[in-house]
Amino acid sequence: MKRISNKNEEKVRTGFLTFLRTCSFLIMLCVFLLSALLFVPRLFRIQYYHILSPSMEPEIMTDSLVVCVPCEAQELAKGDIIVFLHENIVICHRVEENDKENRQLETKGDNNPIKDLWNTDYSDVCGKVVWHKEKLGLLLDKLMSLPGKLLLFGVLGVSLSVHLYTQRQN
Repeated sequence: MKRISNKNEEKVRTGFLTFLRTCSFLIMLCVFLLSALLFVPRLFRIQYYHILSPSMEPEIMTDSLVVCVPCEAQELAKGDIIVFLHENIVICHRVEENDKENRQLETKGDNNPIKDLWNTDYSDVCGKVVWHKEKLGLLLDKLMSLPGKLLLFGVLGVSLSVHLYTQRQN
């Protein structure tokens, strides 16, 4: 009778260790993929920005994540959405006019009643928006903060420890 009980306990133990190892591997894979999504695009000069104002609503909502790629400012056309610097503030607005002679852009936020009161020099353009998604900007800010990075590395460390422990137990 005891022998059957030990075999059942061993099956449960082995199944549980396999489950733990699989879960820890999947968590490590998710952390790795998330890290890759956050850092690899920067190698290709792709930038992420968190939208903090409602100036582009309803097209781009507050707390959205926008992804922009480098572009030639002289090739921008009316209607393109760009990210640019104005007085050291990152702004995301739509191009209203491209003054190629003076190498400047007139811009406007979709939700603003008038065009911006300044023209943006070509050299201040960070890139052209190619994708955006609501709420992800807030998540990006949390993950890129020191506590977010510590959490990611902590989860990765615990998962790696569990994975190695379960491998040694088999």
